[in-house]
Amino acid sequence: MVVREGVNKIVERIERESGVPGLVSLLAERLTPTDLQSLLLEAYRLRCSRRQPADVLSSYESDRFVHPSALSPRRLLSWEQTALSVEMKASFTGKSSVVSA
Repeated sequence: MVVREGVNKIVERIERESGVPGLVSLLAERLTPTDLQSLLLEAYRLRCSRRQPADVLSSYESDRFVHPSALSPRRLLSWEQTALSVEMKASFTGKSSVVSA
């Protein structure tokens, strides 16, 4: 498995602070993808249940990932429709850009 240097340090810190050595390997190798997804969804559900409206507002004010997009929803939809149209035409001609597993 290829691990980027910065990510490796973050993972090491998380495993050290959580007291669960090998946590990432455990999650990645011993859980099925659907079980991992269920576990993560439950973890987020628990986190969200503890958040107060003031916490959400604070995140909005300080976290760049929770701001509304500067892109117009109509423009984004138009781009997505164009991309899907091109992809669908290509798939009918056997020249799809999607690589199947």
